[in-house]
Amino acid sequence: LKEGGYLCAVLPCGNRDSFEERITRLVWGGKEDSIDARERFFYEDAGHIRRMKSSELIELFARNNVRLYKEFYAYQFWGAIEWISKSGHAVINKIFSNNRGVGLLAKMELLFFRIVFNILAVPMKLYTADLLECIKSNRNMAKKVLLASLIPFRIIVIPFGKIIDLFSFLEWHFFKMRKHGSAQYLIFRK
Repeated sequence: LKEGGYLCAVLPCGNRDSFEERITRLVWGGKEDSIDARERFFYEDAGHIRRMKSSELIELFARNNVRLYKEFYAYQFWGAIEWISKSGHAVINKIFSNNRGVGLLAKMELLFFRIVFNILAVPMKLYTADLLECIKSNRNMAKKVLLASLIPFRIIVIPFGKIIDLFSFLEWHFFKMRKHGSAQYLIFRK
């Protein structure tokens, strides 16, 4: 990085009290050691090898004479709901693994979230799907008919999906300075 240059680090965030971080506290082994002895959330995909806190990243860059210029955070609550509900049933079931709950109350809370998000996933999948493209590209006539039968339901779920998107957008617009997001956008300057 040249003197006076900027760098933007967009990474998952391990700061306390994001919706996702609170979920990890409900699960045995919710935070696990990463390959470099830092920490990661138990459900991370292979590409996310650690979940650093913003303070750790800021300190790491400061040691190399790169200072924090601006910081923003996303997915505090509504953004996390949007992301998780659009991720599909396999991801939802992994995140809200109620059999791994730290106690009875945690297991009940995880089961509740698991049910709610699995229900949310259906309209969100329909909301994000391009049904006309799926119908055109599918060669199986039975699947084409099934997909075509979903079109009226998509009309019903569009307002629902738009509301989730709107809340997520408003959260970013008004609360991006709150450090308890699941994603961090840190802008540094050398």
